[in-house]
Amino acid sequence: MYHVSMDSNWFSISQEKRTAIKYISENFYPAKYMNRWRDFKEISYKLSEIVKLYSSTQITEEIEHFEFFKQYFNEDTLDLPLPESYIKWFDSMLLAFRHGNIDEIASRFHMITEGILATVGLKILNETSMELPEFNFNIKKIIEDEARHINFGFQIIMNPNYAVNRIEELYPYAEDIIKDGMKYLEPIGYSWYDLRKLMLELKEARINKLKKKIMSAN
Repeated sequence: MYHVSMDSNWFSISQEKRTAIKYISENFYPAKYMNRWRDFKEISYKLSEIVKLYSSTQITEEIEHFEFFKQYFNEDTLDLPLPESYIKWFDSMLLAFRHGNIDEIASRFHMITEGILATVGLKILNETSMELPEFNFNIKKIIEDEARHINFGFQIIMNPNYAVNRIEELYPYAEDIIKDGMKYLEPIGYSWYDLRKLMLELKEARINKLKKKIMSAN
């Protein structure tokens, strides 16, 4: 995913679509806020050394995703403000990473951040970038990576009952983050009703898979 160039027709698509794509992309690469969460990388690699199942491959892929968005938007900088709901979410997730409780990390990161927020964001980016071949090609690759990361999250959860409860408790924060971005998404045809429906479906899918894990252990 390195040496990416912006599509030559980027500035030919509508301003509303460009702004929406940039806003969602900034959720994946929060350029203005990177120093705020700079500890993530070091802590993640430490976890990969301590926890046998915490894969360094996943961490490397996440860094590659950052690099894609950073390089693609080199000519049209990602500089939109992210909502307070997003900032609070990642502040709390960094605390979880520092504490090192893998079930808490997997619930927050793999089940909610990747399993709901990133899944919704990538779906929108994929749908809105069909006329941007370079961007769309890489988004499809990221979607494949994220699917593996979510499945990896299921593998490292040791207490699925805990994870089910945490997903239910944390889910409203995910709704807040998507709601706070609707001013960018509504102009390009996305409704809160439809996105919330998708989010609830994703939440239930994660919970149902964990419940199967509980049943198979009994």
